[in-house]
Amino acid sequence: MFERVRKWFGLQQRGSYSDDVINAILQQAGGTSIAEPDGVAAAQFAAGLYGSAFASADVVPANGRTDVLTPELLGMVGRQLVLRGEAVFVIDVDGGALSLLPAATWEITGASPVESNWRYAVELAMPNGKMRKRTLPSESVLHFRHLVDPTEPWQGKAPLTRAGLSAELAARIEHRLSQEAGTTTAYVLPLPAGGNDASVSALKTDLKTANGRLLTVETTQQGQGRGREYAPMKDWQTERLGFDPPQWLTVMRKDVHESVLVACGVPPALVAPGDGAAQRESWRRLLHGGIAPLGRLVAAEASRKLETSLTLDFARLHASDITGRARAFASLVAAGMQMTDAEVFAGLLTAEEAG
Repeated sequence: MFERVRKWFGLQQRGSYSDDVINAILQQAGGTSIAEPDGVAAAQFAAGLYGSAFASADVVPANGRTDVLTPELLGMVGRQLVLRGEAVFVIDVDGGALSLLPAATWEITGASPVESNWRYAVELAMPNGKMRKRTLPSESVLHFRHLVDPTEPWQGKAPLTRAGLSAELAARIEHRLSQEAGTTTAYVLPLPAGGNDASVSALKTDLKTANGRLLTVETTQQGQGRGREYAPMKDWQTERLGFDPPQWLTVMRKDVHESVLVACGVPPALVAPGDGAAQRESWRRLLHGGIAPLGRLVAAEASRKLETSLTLDFARLHASDITGRARAFASLVAAGMQMTDAEVFAGLLTAEEAG
């Protein structure tokens, strides 16, 4: 089977990397993938940004029913929407107190496209390592979804699931770099010798346990006479053995990680070395084009299921954009707009606050 796949895709047997590619192809053919978004640093960075942003959001209005939307829970929602594309929480009442329990797994059934007719079979993780199973109607769960496909409206999609090739390539490059980093590290010192002493087997044994130590091996070129002055120039000079990845691998790693950030809605300039203006503009784009729209989706689902109108206010995250918004406000007022309207358009005031 492996030989047929190698022949189809023109792969040569040159070590474990080709085997990894073949395994990826075979697993994809079976509906699985070796790429795990959790293992890609760029995906973790994006998930951390969204999680922190949601954890810092203020729930408005703050009342008894919205108290369950704690910073810890909102942070979990932000991370899950990036890494998994969806998150489910069971609406639970214990002793008259409302709480939200995160579902570890869930399965949705129903013979109708109408969400109110769906049933959720969920599993809740417990500290003893066991799972508690419950079957609930849709109104008893909060189901936050991101990147919903109209052919499967009952589930969300993670950004890296949509950008599958970038995720696969990123995971494969990380795996390849880890293999390169696992090579033996040592310094080899060639020494001149007058005879042909066979020590290859011993050298192989020494290399396996080198761990940074100095090894001596016999020269491959014989000098004339005896002593250091008669040895070939390469003798008495240590040679480094160890981690030395190809340049194309490190360059591609950077490019693919930027693609992962873009797929998650994070401008790469936000993490690239550069001036503060570029990073502030990147943060503004992330906030207004990624975090805020996702927050509206989360607030809409929570409002509907918790039976109270609420919004997520990310005003604390606007501090880096205050100069730009102030300039926009001044320009709008100078153009003749009413101050209150200008404050709303510039993002200095919400429509609700303006009345």
